[in-house]
Amino acid sequence: MFFVAILLFIIIVIVGVKSGDRIWMPRADLIWLSWGYAAACLSNFFTAIAAFFFAKEAKAFWGSKPPMPEMFGFPMFRQGDAAMEPPPAENSSVFAY
Repeated sequence: MFFVAILLFIIIVIVGVKSGDRIWMPRADLIWLSWGYAAACLSNFFTAIAAFFFAKEAKAFWGSKPPMPEMFGFPMFRQGDAAMEPPPAENSSVFAY
């Protein structure tokens, strides 16, 4: 999220600086920064705030220890924990189970 906020900030600055340049934007005298530019500024502000709180919450959740495999909803198998196949059926029929 911080990466997105930085990229959006760079885009906002470039558009703001170059908005009056006739080489970059033809007919620059007829173009002004409007509600779209204001919406981009507000979205950048809220993205930066959301990134800050997301990073703060992630740090509080994970702490300094690495994530445990059980936190993802399923246990990770170690090398010796592989599931065994069922014992062979006595009458060798495929419908023996």
